[in-house]
Amino acid sequence: MAIKAPKPKSDSSVKDDSLKDHKKAQKHQINFPILSMCSSFVHVFRNYLLRHVSLGSDQILKIQRYRTPLLDKYFLMMSLCGSETFYTLLVPFLYWVVNPELARMIACLLSLGIYGGNFLKNLLCLPRPPSPPVWIPDHDRAVLDNRDFGWPSSHSINAVSLPFFTLRFFYGFVWLWECDSPLKLSFMYAIAFCWSTSIIFSRMYLGVHSPADTQGGMIIGVIFLRLFLSVCDNINSWILSGVNVPIIMHLSATALILVHPQAEKTFTFAESTGLLGFLTGTISGNWLSQLDKLTPMFSEELLSTASFSGEFALGVLLCLWKPIVRYVLGILIVVVVSTVAKKCLNKLVFGTFSTPKERPPGDLTFWETVVKFFTYSSIGWCFSYISPLAFTLLGLW
Repeated sequence: MAIKAPKPKSDSSVKDDSLKDHKKAQKHQINFPILSMCSSFVHVFRNYLLRHVSLGSDQILKIQRYRTPLLDKYFLMMSLCGSETFYTLLVPFLYWVVNPELARMIACLLSLGIYGGNFLKNLLCLPRPPSPPVWIPDHDRAVLDNRDFGWPSSHSINAVSLPFFTLRFFYGFVWLWECDSPLKLSFMYAIAFCWSTSIIFSRMYLGVHSPADTQGGMIIGVIFLRLFLSVCDNINSWILSGVNVPIIMHLSATALILVHPQAEKTFTFAESTGLLGFLTGTISGNWLSQLDKLTPMFSEELLSTASFSGEFALGVLLCLWKPIVRYVLGILIVVVVSTVAKKCLNKLVFGTFSTPKERPPGDLTFWETVVKFFTYSSIGWCFSYISPLAFTLLGLW
């Protein structure tokens, strides 16, 4: 008996079957227990923090009852001293004038603080204090819709970790009663404490962070500082004498960008991308330039031997003019090189020298991320390699 061949299905029936299979697949999606557990932990932790963040508005209003024009200016200035712009200008100064090793470590710790803070902000999405009723400065109000999330405060993280790391760098771990000059050490730690406290309190005074945001930032800053102190010597040795440091830095930065949470209408992802590019270029350029091997940048012998007279004043001027020229010239070189690099990258990727039309900062496309990363990487390369090379050719060391 002949076996009848099945009739071929029509296109419509094939589409119906594929749609049914797709719906079945949606009902049986693959899930990983570890991801579900992490998601549940984040949800519980966010709800716990949200209660504390919501209580912060009343505390901020109590603080702002004591506002005066003088305090407004002071805390605005201290808030600016804790911003990424300030640190971006500070790191080249440390490289060219103070100590290259300190600058490298400050750049690494700064990147750790901002990346870690931005990662948690986008992961938890906790709100900032509402305005009104909380007062915030006009320049913050202008970008109120595009501000990042609140917890933790990146200003607080850096205000705790960076000043006290600097003190440990210069004085080491020593008890007050064991040091050569207890009064001097006490004075330096008092300055660091006042600096940190002013920056942290300014965030609440200006209404941009709740007490819970700043407390979380301080705790995270202490943790980051403690962890970094245990590995900073190894990191510094690797930067100076490691193998394939630029390649490893670019691969590591790419991995960190890929795992960074994104959120719409916030600038945290773009900020983290730029900072990772800055750190990558800085470390890569320093590995290539070996800045530490150059002539000492500040003549301590001249100051120690000069008497407090006209000779002393002349000695100070002779010591200071080269660092001042280095910093001014170096900043000009960085501005020119970074501007040219950005225009060239825009031309290569988008076909135009001008910056593409501005969109919400949280909506960076893949190619916009690439341009931002390498633009900031060129800044790091410039001040850690190109500028020192120019200083050497001009005899400014």
